[in-house]
Amino acid sequence: MSFSETRARVQGFTGASTPEYQLRYMAQETLDTLESMRHRFVEHLTRDLVPLDREPDLRPWLGSKYYEPANDNARECLETSLTVRHLYGRKISAWTYSALKCYDVFLLKHIQDDRKERIVSLTGKIKERDVYEHLIAKGGTLAEIGQAFTYIYQERSGFQHVQYIDDASGQRMARRPSQRAYNVKRDLIVGWFRDALDKLLRELGGKVYGEPDTDS
Repeated sequence: MSFSETRARVQGFTGASTPEYQLRYMAQETLDTLESMRHRFVEHLTRDLVPLDREPDLRPWLGSKYYEPANDNARECLETSLTVRHLYGRKISAWTYSALKCYDVFLLKHIQDDRKERIVSLTGKIKERDVYEHLIAKGGTLAEIGQAFTYIYQERSGFQHVQYIDDASGQRMARRPSQRAYNVKRDLIVGWFRDALDKLLRELGGKVYGEPDTDS
């Protein structure tokens, strides 16, 4: 059956909209907090991860082209957990997926627009790791940022590959990691994000506060 035929068969299903889901399943206090962050989710997430002396103003640096996708993914993180302090167990899987997509945008902006460099695909297909390898090849602080993101990416991939072959039966089985195992991964992932973002924000300097670009 072709894709178009399959799509035609399932068109009768309509899922809930995001607002409907929120009203039904999320606490009013959480909704109010999210509403207060509207259009600045990425600033809140960044400030939660990295202690900053001033409130970051990332829109002037990112511009709408980069800011909107980063902000959308930051919201997904905050809907999973308003602060990283409250992340636990399996929540880290969805949070990591969204956080990587959020901050990959920062890396794209810095490499392509700030540094005027081209990211080369290592396999002929677009992969997130191309961005990290690009930074690693630069050495110094950029390499440390790229390596931290690589570690996070590897942990995220581990969340998705949970099947194994049982030696006794020869059957495929699904792993069931404990909450403690997830929490160990959480601490590593959040630590790598904090280290990488701290280094990146220091590299960006005044750009994250909407100050004029003194390098141009």
